[in-house]
Amino acid sequence: MIEKMEKKAKKNIIGKIGCITIFATITIIMWNSYREADYVEKNGVWTILTVTKTRGAPKGYIVKYTFQYNHRMYENSTNMPLKKFINVNRFFMMVVPNEESRHLIFDAVPNWFTLEAPPEGWKTCPTEKQMRRMMEQDSIRRGLKEEVQRE
Repeated sequence: MIEKMEKKAKKNIIGKIGCITIFATITIIMWNSYREADYVEKNGVWTILTVTKTRGAPKGYIVKYTFQYNHRMYENSTNMPLKKFINVNRFFMMVVPNEESRHLIFDAVPNWFTLEAPPEGWKTCPTEKQMRRMMEQDSIRRGLKEEVQRE
C-alpha cells in the first residue's frame, strides 16, 4: 500500500516538473520572440515584400517571398494565416539594416500602390496620403518622360 502511494507521489512530482518545464520553455520562447520584435521595431526600416510562391498549409499558407534592401534581393519564407493572405501579394515589412535576416511582416500593401520601396527603405511606414502622393509624383515623372521620348 505504501509502495503504491510512493509511486503515485513520484508520478505526481514528475508530472508537475514536466508541466513546469513546458510552461518555462513556452515562456522563454515567447519572451525571445517579443524581444526580437521589439529590436526590429526599434532598429528597422520599412520596405515591401512580394510573395513569389504559396503552398497550402493546415491553418493558412506557407509563403515564399522576396524583398529588396540596399540594392540587394533577399528571399525567405514563412507561415501566414489565411485571413491575412486573401487577394494580397505584397506586404509592408521592417528589416534591420545590416541584419537582413531580422525582419517582421506587417499589413498588406494596398493593391493600388504599385511602387517599390526606396532602396534604403522608409523610416516610418507610409500613410495612405503619402502613398497617394508618391503615386501622383511617379505618374507626373512618367508623363514627363513620355513627352520627352515623343519629341
